[in-house]
Amino acid sequence: GYQSEDTIDFLEPPALRVERTINHSITNTISLDYALFNNLGLSLGIPFKYQYDKTGSEYSRDVTDLGDLSLGLSLQPIKAGGILPNPIINLNLNLPTGRSPYEINPEEDLSTGSGFYSMSAGVSFSRTVDPMIAFGNLNCDYKFALNNIGQRQFNGILDQVKPGMSIGASMGMGYSLSYKASVNISVSYSYSFETKYRWENVADALTTGTGASAGLSIGTGWALSPTKSISIGVGTSLTSSDSVSFSFRMPIKF
Repeated sequence: GYQSEDTIDFLEPPALRVERTINHSITNTISLDYALFNNLGLSLGIPFKYQYDKTGSEYSRDVTDLGDLSLGLSLQPIKAGGILPNPIINLNLNLPTGRSPYEINPEEDLSTGSGFYSMSAGVSFSRTVDPMIAFGNLNCDYKFALNNIGQRQFNGILDQVKPGMSIGASMGMGYSLSYKASVNISVSYSYSFETKYRWENVADALTTGTGASAGLSIGTGWALSPTKSISIGVGTSLTSSDSVSFSFRMPIKF
């Protein structure tokens, strides 16, 4: 992923400096899926991350470490037929196994995880209209509060963070060009509620505002054999500039 923005550094009043901040991230994820029954499956995601951050022309940081593990469960409650779409319920638990942003020196180090335990639930729908597949998704993500942090920041000792819940939706379509090649396009939207930060020896908590983001993704898939395929995609943010991501997946069936 790539993201850049302009940041303002306040120097001796009234001087200030505007610098360009560039963030690169590469995530390699090993995903394992196992079907317990015809309509119930388990999944495990193991990410390894490389983060690179550069501000201006001189200052840069980088880190390579394990990311946050994810455990998932997917259930197809009913068998779709006729005009009904195919529904799948997804439940996920994320574990803060990556380098937490609240356990590092924020001025010198980078994180590879969120620092929170979180749970997400969602339901996805798909409907085949040969040679096209239409799909959509609704999801909700809840992060548990982090207490007794004790991280020294420029404005004091951070003691507690209560993340806001987020909800989202996506929809798109996949189109088969042949028996081996397909293209897909999707749009997504998410809304995040306010997050509260509390510092030691400070009576009032700092509350952030709510936020919304949207994205557009385009990709292609190629079947290499009955058990192997690859998919390549590119995505960009519709709510912020200078942000782009690339993805490469290679599912293998056993």
